[in-house]
Amino acid sequence: MITKKRGKIILELLAFFFLFLIISKPLEGFAVNSGNGTATFSYLAASSLPTINGGSPITAGTTSVIITGTSNAQVTVTLLAADGLTSLDSITTFLDSNGKYTYNPSLSLIKGERLTAVQTTPGNGPSQTATQPIVAADLLVKASNSPTINQITAGDTSISGKADSSGSTITITLPNGLVEQVVSSQTPNSDGLYDWSLQVPTSQMVLSVNQVVSAAQTNLPTDEYLYSISAATNTTILADTTPQLPNPDVNQVFIGDQIISGKGTSGSTITVTFPDQSTLTSLVDAEGLWTLNIPATISLSPNDLLIAQSSKAGYKSSDIIKIKVLIKQTSWILPFTGGDSYFLLLVITSLLTLIIILLKLPDLKIKKH
Repeated sequence: MITKKRGKIILELLAFFFLFLIISKPLEGFAVNSGNGTATFSYLAASSLPTINGGSPITAGTTSVIITGTSNAQVTVTLLAADGLTSLDSITTFLDSNGKYTYNPSLSLIKGERLTAVQTTPGNGPSQTATQPIVAADLLVKASNSPTINQITAGDTSISGKADSSGSTITITLPNGLVEQVVSSQTPNSDGLYDWSLQVPTSQMVLSVNQVVSAAQTNLPTDEYLYSISAATNTTILADTTPQLPNPDVNQVFIGDQIISGKGTSGSTITVTFPDQSTLTSLVDAEGLWTLNIPATISLSPNDLLIAQSSKAGYKSSDIIKIKVLIKQTSWILPFTGGDSYFLLLVITSLLTLIIILLKLPDLKIKKH
């Protein structure tokens, strides 16, 4: 028999129990999410490359060299010995309001030495190291030939071209004003020219239609000639008219599956990346179907993300598709199987158990003192 006092106790316990369930659910979500914190890192973009002696080698015995760059930027100028490592002289100073600094070496410049400069503009990281060799004073001065620049389309992440001399310094000016340098190959290509390539710093800019890229070339000095920097070659960035492949279709993937399959563009290649960063590829057949086997070494867990992308010659790759690994649902959701209905089952079972226990308790008596 349930007395009035016992009924009151039962109601109070049930109220506390449901309050706990209401509070614990959002706290559970908070605790899970708190384990997936994101670290934030600060990144400083590189400063533009300074120019030494107008981009040309320096003759031995020169008593002053002009360094140019961004106005009021900090610049470190270093004179290196012929071994390219030993510092003979170094100074850190600032460019003037016109972006110039005149370096007056404390030592006599000798053939074989090198002069370097690194610029740091406000709010940015250091630039690449600009460098110019010290060459014999009796060389004949000759202008370098201009390099060629291969066609550039919007969104490209590299810029390339050709030089007519091996080991030439190629000075590239990007649309945002950033100046970078690369060196042409030592080995000639099939045309007898020397390839060069620059990776675009995509963290600082994205190449867009109608922007202009320029490149100039400085050949290495020879026993007879001192080569000055060439006239600049300019090229305008074109629109990318390459068609993009449609996104592939990927069938649902469940725990325990041995294959992944779907549909795509006939003749394209589907690349699937697994959580451990391993990849598998499958060729889409003439009917637009593809299948690949999941290796036994790969173990998939609930909610793992797979990444699929389609590629084909003459096309831009498709967008990246993400596929979540699922659990096959049965007609009954058993405890500890991960089913979404388990929490409700736990609530009902716990509630019934609590009521049964309370009904079996003897009447509570308050002792009087």
